[in-house]
Amino acid sequence: MTYLAIVLFALCLGVRDIQGKVDLKEGRIERVLFTADKLVIIVDNSLANDGKIQICFASSPYASYPLCPPGFASTEAIIKGYMKHEFTLNRQGQLFLGKVSYGMMGTVEFNEDKSLNITTAELPDAKTIVTLENAEIFVPEMPEKPKNATKKKSNASVRIVAVVVILILVGVIVGILVWFCVTRKPKSEQMVDCDYQDDTPIRKSSTHRKPSAKMPANNVSNIMTTITQTTVSPKQIAHPSPGINAQSPSTANPTKATTSNQ
Repeated sequence: MTYLAIVLFALCLGVRDIQGKVDLKEGRIERVLFTADKLVIIVDNSLANDGKIQICFASSPYASYPLCPPGFASTEAIIKGYMKHEFTLNRQGQLFLGKVSYGMMGTVEFNEDKSLNITTAELPDAKTIVTLENAEIFVPEMPEKPKNATKKKSNASVRIVAVVVILILVGVIVGILVWFCVTRKPKSEQMVDCDYQDDTPIRKSSTHRKPSAKMPANNVSNIMTTITQTTVSPKQIAHPSPGINAQSPSTANPTKATTSNQ
C-alpha cells in the first residue's frame, strides 16, 4: 500500500513537471506564463553540432530585427555541440547565459497579464531542443458575462416581441375595418336595395291575380249546377213527355168519366 502511494506521488510530480515545460519550435510563436522571478530556457544541443541560435522576445510594435517577427527583440548566440546551455530571463527583460549577462537587441516587453510571447528564429541543428523549464502555455480566462447585461438583453427582447405582436394585432384590426368599409355597401344603399326587392314581387303578384279572380265564379257556377241537378225528380229524368202540350195521366182520367155518364 505504501509502495502504491509512492508511485502515485511520483506520477503526479512527473505530470506536474511535464505540464510546467514548453518546447519551442522554430518559427512558432508561443505565449507563455511563469510565476517565478526568472524564466529558465534550456538549449539541449547534445545531439547536434556547433551552431548559431537566435531567440526572439516580444517587444514594442515598431521593433524589427532580421529573422524575427515584427514587434520582437532578438538575441543571438554561438553554442557548442554535444552540450546543454541554460539561459535565464528576469522580469526586467535582462538575459543571462549561465551567470553572465548576455546582450539583447531591443527591449523585452511583457503583456498586461504578465505573459510573454517568445519564439526561436534559428537553431544550430534540427536535433536542437529548446525548452522553457518553468513556464506553461497561457490560456486566457473567459470573461464572465454580467448578469445585468443578460437581464437587459432579455427585457429588450421581450419588449421587441411585445411590440411586434401589438403591431400585428393593429394591422389585423385595420385590415378588417378596411374590408368592411371597402367591400360592403353603406346601410342607406342596402335599404334601397331591400325596398326595390320587396316591391318587385308585389307587382308580379298583381299582374297574375286576374286569372285567379275568375276562378271563384267558375267554382260558384259549378256548385249551383250540382245543386240544381240534385233537386230534379227521378221521374222527370226517367220519363220525359213526348210533346210540349202533353198532359199528365192524372188529368186525363176525369174527362173519361164525365163522358160515360152522359
